Amino acid sequence: MNHEAIQARILEMLQKATGETYAPDQDLMGEGCLSSLELMELLVNAEQEFQVKIPTRMLRFVATAADLAQLICEKAGKS
Repeated sequence: MNHEAIQARILEMLQKATGETYAPDQDLMGEGCLSSLELMELLVNAEQEFQVKIPTRMLRFVATAADLAQLICEKAGKS
């Protein structure tokens, strides 16, 4: 999967989890869209979906769905 496909899947996962629609560059935590627990759940689901391991400490670099997609690409060697 490429970055765009991963990003689209993350946005689908977000919509399924919250019932809301998000833009790729929308600040998920800063705008109060997700709690820290919801962000952790998204991370766990993304790890399972894309078969990557993302250290929890890397979450501080994830503000948007695009950020998470980029991190997944890097961990999967597709950056």
